[in-house]
Amino acid sequence: MLKSTSILNKPKPYIVKFYIGLRYLRVGLFLHTITVFSVLIFITSFEKLDDVNFVLSSSTLIWYFLILFGVSVVIISQLDAYGRFQNYKQLKDKFYEYGFNTRLVRPFMFSKCQRDAVLVAAEDFDNVKELKAYFHESGYRWYHIVPDACLEYPLIVFYKEFWSKILFTKYYHLQNYDW
Repeated sequence: MLKSTSILNKPKPYIVKFYIGLRYLRVGLFLHTITVFSVLIFITSFEKLDDVNFVLSSSTLIWYFLILFGVSVVIISQLDAYGRFQNYKQLKDKFYEYGFNTRLVRPFMFSKCQRDAVLVAAEDFDNVKELKAYFHESGYRWYHIVPDACLEYPLIVFYKEFWSKILFTKYYHLQNYDW
């Protein structure tokens, strides 16, 4: 027996694409905001670099660094947003199959971006109150932004496994939904 009847309605392909885009934006809202600010840093730095003479000085090096920073943060945040969207799709299928269970949520609650993805998946099944209560019981508040692994072991950012897990998440195909 189906737990949700929305799977029976087959929407048109352009509606599916629209809702996929909306979910992608909602799952990675924090990361997309970071991307917008990084683009602004890049544009501002690039414009300032045109004003600075191309003599190698400390101010020129600072503007080059800001350009590099702006470009790299855009790439990293968008790869992370893609990974969180894959987590969202995976959790949505799991919530559909098994219902809301904290054991399903536990592996995805160690960074703000992952918690945001879980919240959107729980919102699709009207389980936001239970999920927020579980996050609160686990000690997470709105200001817990940095991933737990970075707080426990700051040098983890120099390991390949950390970056491959965050930035190169494998594609997950939804099995029970169109979006």
